Amino acid sequence: VVPILYYPLELKVQNEVKRNDLVNALKFVRKNGTGVMMGITLYQIVAAEIQSRQLFQDFYKLSYRPYIRGSFNVFAETPENMSTNFLTGAGGFLQQVLFGYTGLRITENGLDKEFKPMLPKGVSSLKITGLHFREKTYDVTVRNGRTELTQR
Repeated sequence: VVPILYYPLELKVQNEVKRNDLVNALKFVRKNGTGVMMGITLYQIVAAEIQSRQLFQDFYKLSYRPYIRGSFNVFAETPENMSTNFLTGAGGFLQQVLFGYTGLRITENGLDKEFKPMLPKGVSSLKITGLHFREKTYDVTVRNGRTELTQR
């Protein structure tokens, strides 16, 4: 649970502290299970922020696959139940993509590139078109370790 202090709560600590907390969270999850989807999806964002490729991939594998249900691939609340269309879990996964993969953050200035992006293994680029934020529309492209944020 500690990594959610770093995202979305943005508690400022050294990256080594974040890394240690993620390692401990991973040990806990492997021993006790991932629990509710809305929590586990946010850990990958912290791993991307500190540029830990291994933790990023470890949490990527745990953050959504165990939750997919049925022919429409809807999310369940936990890996064990059938409480589907779990919107807070889906929202966590969306944040994983928008803020983990791109390195973007919401700041006083708007939508800013705050961290280096990180994509899952096997994904070479990401394009998000028509992202609406504070009455502006953006296109976001991630490739070659860079995020390009273009206002329309």
